[in-house]
Amino acid sequence: MQILTVQAVDRAGNRSRRSPVARGRTRVCGAIRPRRPISRSPPAIRAASRWAGSPPRAPGRILDYLVTRDGTSLGRPKGTATPHRARGLDDVPVHGAARDAAGQLSLPASLVVDTSNPVQSTGTLHAHLLSSDGTASFADLQAHYTQIGWVYLTDYEVVVDGAGTAQVTGTYSAAIAHWAQARGIKVLPRFHSENTNVLHAVLANPDNRSLLIQEIAQIVAGDGADGANIDFEGGYCPAAATCDRGALTAFAAGLGAALHAQGRLLSMDVTAKTAETTSGRAAFYDYAGLAASSDEILILAWNPHYSTSMPGPVANMLRSCAVSPVRGRSSS
Repeated sequence: MQILTVQAVDRAGNRSRRSPVARGRTRVCGAIRPRRPISRSPPAIRAASRWAGSPPRAPGRILDYLVTRDGTSLGRPKGTATPHRARGLDDVPVHGAARDAAGQLSLPASLVVDTSNPVQSTGTLHAHLLSSDGTASFADLQAHYTQIGWVYLTDYEVVVDGAGTAQVTGTYSAAIAHWAQARGIKVLPRFHSENTNVLHAVLANPDNRSLLIQEIAQIVAGDGADGANIDFEGGYCPAAATCDRGALTAFAAGLGAALHAQGRLLSMDVTAKTAETTSGRAAFYDYAGLAASSDEILILAWNPHYSTSMPGPVANMLRSCAVSPVRGRSSS
């Protein structure tokens, strides 16, 4: 039913008084019932093929359907023979309405959503996901997730405050983590530092070391993550007698015990080495000592060649095969 009034307007914009109210009815009026609800089968969620309540009834030839979430269109499928796919619906209510050739919409009707599990990953690969590159890394994960078993989110940095006390900064990529976990991928946020002074202040001081262990364990538990990945590079190790190698091993033992008590995992990143050494970057890592407390060791075998080195590959398979044997994986 349409309720109308009329006014006359001259070229100067002057308006007459409104006319008496007139009532009229359009040729196609009221609600139109879709032949059947819209079905869809996105990777995460499938809509049930039934209405949540009784759909409205009205005549009219259906032109297409309008699927919405919180008022936002998710598409206009032409029919119901082919499933309509939508992403990221989770538990937000989804509605469907029919549209006829005259553009008239039926009253919206709720669709019951089946939040069954998406296709699960069967992969065993380990991958770092860069939280700093916008959506590019996440898009790669979405495209190849069935090959991935563990993903490390580059979310957290280890720092020290003005008093030299260990702290963790950063924000958990919760949406990405939940997406991956729903597909059977283990999610371990990375705790990272390549600052020699910071690492020395954190590891060489037993109180700082204990404080950081407690903070990481609390963060991981609060995030609902599957564990923690520790990426400490450039540790203090000028010589065997003054190296923080033992302090890193003690830190791994304490953190591993704390995480394992929660039923969570510890992954440690280590610099590649083809022979044992007592000084320099690679001497910071006691492969055997770290492996005793960790569930995975990732050997950072990339970058044997760089912008100012001799020509060669960034990731060399021969180098990966030549690193000292250790229980873990070579990441290149």
